[in-house]
Amino acid sequence: DEPTPEPTNAPSDEPTAFPTPSPTPSPTLSPTDVPVNPPFVKFTPGGSARCMDNSIPAYHMAPGAVNKWVILVDADDYCFTLSDCQSKSNLFTSNGSPNTVAGTSYPILSGDSGVNPSFYNWNRVNFTLCDGFLGSGSRPGSTGGLYFQGRLILSQILNDLLLTQNMNAASDILFVGNSWGGTAVYLQADFFKTLIPANVNFKALAVSGFLRISDLLPGTILGIDTYEQAVNLHGAVT
Repeated sequence: DEPTPEPTNAPSDEPTAFPTPSPTPSPTLSPTDVPVNPPFVKFTPGGSARCMDNSIPAYHMAPGAVNKWVILVDADDYCFTLSDCQSKSNLFTSNGSPNTVAGTSYPILSGDSGVNPSFYNWNRVNFTLCDGFLGSGSRPGSTGGLYFQGRLILSQILNDLLLTQNMNAASDILFVGNSWGGTAVYLQADFFKTLIPANVNFKALAVSGFLRISDLLPGTILGIDTYEQAVNLHGAVT
């Protein structure tokens, strides 16, 4: 019989095949159909704030198992002049928004640990800034039948979360937004921080939210004149 060759430790010319690691799921801010468990519940805070179309601002919340919070803000465009706002006023409403009402959500709001491993057990909140200027408006009453009360909307929702949902005892809060919501995060993060206890670990994340005025108002030199009109119309504050 042929002798059995002894095993050798000599290096092989064949490349070593390493197993391909499975990708670790990570939160993303692109809207998609994902399970939201537990379900989001709509809350309507008391107060005088109104969306542009005179509807009452609201937020949607799913409770978590830890005293940590993800607050995701949606927003639907700007409007710059009274006629512009009147033509878009159907966008700036609490009726039918945010996305959770339609049965869809952002993965970062999912209660499924496979979809949202970092934040699935946090308290998750979604609301829309329905004022037409990303939470910056502060004009009392109505103008041309429209309401420009973004700062009051933001204050009313956050105060309700602090006082009725126990967010005042939070250890961590992540304030996040995508696209127009990301722009709102840039504009409102500092104000948000003034409303919460100083010992909270507060972070803000704006995704795709940096927009140039010249992109919003093509054909103008930076659009400064029109933007100034919008600041005056909304009574915008920083």
